[in-house]
Amino acid sequence: MKPKILSKKIEYESDWLKLESVRLKLPTGKIVKQEKLTISDFVAIVPVDDYKNIYLVKEWRVAWGKEILQIPAGGCKGRTEKEILNQARNELREEIGFDAKKWQKLLTAPLSARIRVRGHLYLARDLFRSKKKGPEEEIIQVVKIPFKKAYKLLLSGKVLTTSYTLLVMTLAKEKLNL
Repeated sequence: MKPKILSKKIEYESDWLKLESVRLKLPTGKIVKQEKLTISDFVAIVPVDDYKNIYLVKEWRVAWGKEILQIPAGGCKGRTEKEILNQARNELREEIGFDAKKWQKLLTAPLSARIRVRGHLYLARDLFRSKKKGPEEEIIQVVKIPFKKAYKLLLSGKVLTTSYTLLVMTLAKEKLNL
């Protein structure tokens, strides 16, 4: 048996985030309140060149008050596979100044059990230069590094990164036989 939703109230909403209070009646009869946090889906890309270098981005993030080293990523409002891939291509062009001829979707997965957001994770190969400029409100440093070295560095915990960076790099490592 699943809980019955008694009521929902939007507590906060912005372009990319919504917080709802939800009252539930559990199968036991108990009434409880839970919060539902919905965030826009995102795309994350492992761009690897012909020499097995990966292009990471280093960017200062207000949530942590310091720089984070991660794979290129960004919000995604697309619903179809084509729209999602176009957003991934756009993020890659904006963040590192490259596009790719070969795209492989590695996984689409929820980021968390308690927060409604999915990550669409890609491997991009056969890179070529793009002229698209990134947003002026972002100051991004592109870090080109051999994939194996980046993998060891990020998994060492010596630099701050994201969980999805670790996940998608592990998936890409398997696909690339590294």
